[in-house]
Amino acid sequence: VAVPPLYDPSLHLNLCGRIGQDDPLFIAGRYYRYFWSDVESSPQSLLFFAESGADIGENDRMTVDDVRDWCLPKQLNDTLTMIDEHVYIGLCLAPTTRSGTLPPNSVILADTGCSVDIQRPKSCGGCGLISRDALDFVWSSYSKCKAEDIAGQGEQRTSDASSDWESDTSDENETSCPYSSFEGMLGGMRGIWVLDSALGDGIKVLCRSSQQLFALPMTCLQSPSSASSSASSSSRTGETAAGPEGSSGQDYED
Repeated sequence: VAVPPLYDPSLHLNLCGRIGQDDPLFIAGRYYRYFWSDVESSPQSLLFFAESGADIGENDRMTVDDVRDWCLPKQLNDTLTMIDEHVYIGLCLAPTTRSGTLPPNSVILADTGCSVDIQRPKSCGGCGLISRDALDFVWSSYSKCKAEDIAGQGEQRTSDASSDWESDTSDENETSCPYSSFEGMLGGMRGIWVLDSALGDGIKVLCRSSQQLFALPMTCLQSPSSASSSASSSSRTGETAAGPEGSSGQDYED
């Protein structure tokens, strides 16, 4: 909901007054509650989430607290401040392009040993490493999902997008990512991942602690014990994924 205060001050005050209130906002048969706002936008944008109402089944209902906990699970992020939460939920809502789901235990989060006391939440990440196989996997997944997104916008039929992508990637040389790095998000980690041939074969991603903004449940992330044994056998074994143009390389459910 875009709220232009100069265009209609009464509407602006009415919607802003809904923030923090218990009674929902009723629009077109649905009951909405305030979820998030872009405080730096002009006109200011307020995001309301439909908790119940028309076409929302009993089993599909979610409260704004459920959605907030889905974005930033409290049990994994109990040290976040209100400012942290606001900034990171904004990152969760940012437009992205899916770039595949990494296999289990393919990502290592390395402890860099750096401790930085910052007074504001991080909105940018650090730099990690990625193997050739992992980079090609992310690139192929990104290309396919990008084509499907374009098809979904009516510019191209889904069947055509799939067949075009399959024909484009039938050549082994064309499935190889033409870039040596990319920027994206992997779960709650954000930053740049750079190709490192020393990681060897297989889908391997190394993330730095400086890249972790918040924590999410991820089956692709190795447990600390597994990561420590892997690191002892190779000083640079790791894994990370994300997609070009700020796309996410890790589906949330992982």
